[in-house]
Amino acid sequence: MNLPNLWQEAGWEADWCSPYLIISNPAGECASVVIEDSATRRNITLKQFRDSVETHGITKACGVFWKLRANQCAR
Repeated sequence: MNLPNLWQEAGWEADWCSPYLIISNPAGECASVVIEDSATRRNITLKQFRDSVETHGITKACGVFWKLRANQCAR
């Protein structure tokens, strides 16, 4: 099963560039997100994002992960 590493919808774009999830919002701003498991310190970003897309859709997942962003980057 080949899972996507690029998601686009309603002006949002998310791209998986290990270990970062790079998100661009409809205004053209860009940020990276990394989520670690608190117990194991392993990167769980991709799994959490894919699960969120599956249950809530791309637009909602991008909006939630945008709120979790840690580092801003210029586009």
